[in-house]
This record gives sequence, structure tokens and C-alpha cells, in this order.
Amino acid sequence: MPDFRYRDLGALVSLGDYDAFGSLGQFGLFNGLTFRGKLAQLSHVMLYRSHQSRIHGFWRGGLLWLVDRLNSRVRASIRLD
Repeated sequence: MPDFRYRDLGALVSLGDYDAFGSLGQFGLFNGLTFRGKLAQLSHVMLYRSHQSRIHGFWRGGLLWLVDRLNSRVRASIRLD
């Protein structure tokens, strides 16, 4: 087994619907680039959905995404109780 070698791939932080921040790791063309806003939110959502797909499988992960989309349209955005 080869020795462990740490690679910093960056970080993403989502602050709910308010904002998001991201930074790229120390590799490639965009060395240490920091970004925020809609691009960081989209990156966080895509990373989250890819993790769901890997854990539950492609079809069940897609079904979870679909249920989340339907719930966001049907349910109220705030609780009134």
C-alpha cells in the first residue's frame, strides 16, 4: 500500500440560503482561489448531491433529489406553529 499523501482540495461552507463561501486547494490553474455567493452555493449543492448518489446509488439519490424539489414547492418555507 502506498504512503498517505495529503492533498488540499479546498473547502466549501454553506450558510443556508443566506450565503456560501468556497476556496480551491493548492493545485492546478486556480491555486488558492476564493469564491462566494451563488457559485459557492451551487458547488455545495452539487457536492452534496454527488455524495448522496454515492451513498444511496444513482436511482435512489435521484429520487431523493426529486422529493426534495417537490417538498420545496409544496411545503411552506417557514413554520407557523
